[in-house]
Amino acid sequence: MNRILRVEESNDKCVPRHLELLVERMGKDRLFHDVKPGDEGFLPVECELIFALGVVIALEEGFRMDEAWNTIGYDRRVFDSLLKMSNFRTKTGTLSVELLLPLSHGFRFHLSTAIILNNCTLVTVISEDNKGKCFSSSAAIENDKYLKTSEKGAAIFEKISELCAIVKKPIYLAKLNAWRSLNQVFPDIFCLPEDVKRFLFKKLRAPDFVKLCSSSSKISPYLNEDDIWRHFLKRDFKCDPAMNKTAKATYQSKMMNRPMIRLNTTSSAAPVFARIDEQYRNSSEYSFDLPPYPEQFS
Repeated sequence: MNRILRVEESNDKCVPRHLELLVERMGKDRLFHDVKPGDEGFLPVECELIFALGVVIALEEGFRMDEAWNTIGYDRRVFDSLLKMSNFRTKTGTLSVELLLPLSHGFRFHLSTAIILNNCTLVTVISEDNKGKCFSSSAAIENDKYLKTSEKGAAIFEKISELCAIVKKPIYLAKLNAWRSLNQVFPDIFCLPEDVKRFLFKKLRAPDFVKLCSSSSKISPYLNEDDIWRHFLKRDFKCDPAMNKTAKATYQSKMMNRPMIRLNTTSSAAPVFARIDEQYRNSSEYSFDLPPYPEQFS
């Protein structure tokens, strides 16, 4: 049973089941449409493999093929959409798919691959906002260096870790540009379970907690959470709330001789999120339950 869940965990002998499935589907699609060299829209098998790899990396990075799974970041369940894939071939001799990125409303993304210079595959990601502004990023890949074709014409990955890093770059840059355009931080935290959010908030310094919550209306209600401020009081001042005062008000009064916490701060929350994201991924104090793996990929 193939238990590799992410492409980045792959090696030259083993790749995730959802990548295998997509490659298999594209091969069947090629046979079904009887696509041959010289036909309109024909692309070599190597180009198909790189396209399949790009689609899987994009899904793992948080892009979606439809709105069925409007979750953030890596979610095993989204690979179910690969079972409903359409024909990615275009009449212009490329493979292309339109992608969405949850919370980046108004943006559309197009991932495509095409052959250049006979032996190179160009991976391109174009993002377009609702104002017609476009951003594109691309990477050229030497097919012979990263893919090996057998005598039967089938191609397999070689140096897949190195190849993943190349394909991932234009995908990541497209996502980064979209969030920068929307003046947002990567919002993975919005979709964390409630208890996980609180656990991570309590790991922050109080000023950083205020800065992060002030960066988005989705988490600003946590600014007045008494439980979180009680934790800060206990941790930073070893005391309980003052008589007739909330924990937050008590904390602020304790800060009178320190730099004041500005509740209306507009400072970037990116450094704060970077810390909270690192704590989430590396914490050994909390057990995180991952979504169930789809039966089709088990």
